[in-house]
Amino acid sequence: MIKLNRGQISIFVIIGITIIAFIFIFLLFKINVLDIGNTVPPEVKPINDFVENCIKKSADDAVYYIGDSGGYYIVPKLATENKVAYYFYNKQNYMPSKEIVKNELSEFMNDAIFLCTKNFVDFPDYEVKSSEVNTSVEFMNDSVYFKIKYPLSIKKADKTYVIKDFETSVKIRLGIIYDSIKKIMDMQMKSSDVCLDCIADTAIENNLYINMMDYHGDVIFGVYDLENDLNGEEYVFYFANQYD
Repeated sequence: MIKLNRGQISIFVIIGITIIAFIFIFLLFKINVLDIGNTVPPEVKPINDFVENCIKKSADDAVYYIGDSGGYYIVPKLATENKVAYYFYNKQNYMPSKEIVKNELSEFMNDAIFLCTKNFVDFPDYEVKSSEVNTSVEFMNDSVYFKIKYPLSIKKADKTYVIKDFETSVKIRLGIIYDSIKKIMDMQMKSSDVCLDCIADTAIENNLYINMMDYHGDVIFGVYDLENDLNGEEYVFYFANQYD
């Protein structure tokens, strides 16, 4: 049988007390920090509602801005003076991929949400710590879907709440608009001229209206979603083509 002297026993007692104290502090912290999941307590509802409103406004702005510029948040150098991206230039196809357009929407959202929340200065009764905004985008049949991770630690009184997952959608058929333009561009690459019949057929097939405007000898196309509007205004996606 192994006998322990008093010094060894004291060390074990100290270690045991330290472990118990650590567990107590950990449990106390867990009790006071609540991950609210899908349920929003009334204590943090003002913050949650504020963020959701920012996200909805940012999503609307993102879809509108992307349509105005030809699918870009940061407009490329190959664009008109009024910042519409060229898709056909010097007989080359410069149309962005669908993933690029989604990424541009994501980048717009990340910046816009951060600016909209203004570091929560309008909520002096709360202590809010925010992490980086991370947005993913999907094109649905009749809408653009945004999934946002925006981790927030919200402290009020002696309790801290954690919220992080948000989502919203914009009822604009941006995926169909993109696919229609791609079809037009695929046909464009087979000819140096504008195929009016191809454009008309694609528009009718997808319930779109496609307008063509002269721009210093080039053409700016405006693709209208005839099934939806954006906050009461018609939605238009522009792109430019250069012709000899």
